Amino acid sequence: MPSDENLIRAIRRNPFLLTCELETYVIPGIRILRESGAGESSIVRLLLFHPRTLMTSRSQLSQAIERVKKMGVDPRLTQFSVAVQTIRGVSKGTWDSKIDAYRKWGWSNKLILKAFTKSPWCMAMSVKKLMANMDYYVNKMGFDPLVIAARPILLAFSLDKRIMPRDAVLCVLLSKGLIESRASVQALAITNEGFQKKFLDPYKEQAPELLQLFQEKLRTC
Repeated sequence: MPSDENLIRAIRRNPFLLTCELETYVIPGIRILRESGAGESSIVRLLLFHPRTLMTSRSQLSQAIERVKKMGVDPRLTQFSVAVQTIRGVSKGTWDSKIDAYRKWGWSNKLILKAFTKSPWCMAMSVKKLMANMDYYVNKMGFDPLVIAARPILLAFSLDKRIMPRDAVLCVLLSKGLIESRASVQALAITNEGFQKKFLDPYKEQAPELLQLFQEKLRTC
């Protein structure tokens, strides 16, 4: 059984759990995950955000788990739960359409699989969103598509709430000759606090408008 605290959190997020028999519909899924070697963080994540995955039939859940493990996703890591949920929630037709979308950017099947094992979110998003994100990274910011394949976590970031506000800052820095390129993995991957320390604070004199610009972009997204 999950801890009382996590169970309460799950019920608050998913009130329908109050109407189902946990011992019949949820606990068996948790047992299967534990037997597969899944870490508690993966189990808790599914319980909180995707409890219906745990309510899948035992055979279907076991098949999804085995498929994810064969792909090379470590059961001990949190992304294991994302991978299982994605495999269960994405139809074959939709999966294939996402594969085709990444191929348009020069990703091989091997690269796509490797990206999925690193960051399963890249196959959880819609084709429309992944194409929009890839277009912005490659055609606006100047990233090599293969760099994104190597750091697929970038695709999980919100274009409006994270990438575009930071890119606005990078554009100003580039125009003033203070950086050499907008295509910076570090600039996008670090926390907001880290971004401010690395890309805002050092340029207060050369570009005093940056902090206000960044804050305005965050507010309007």
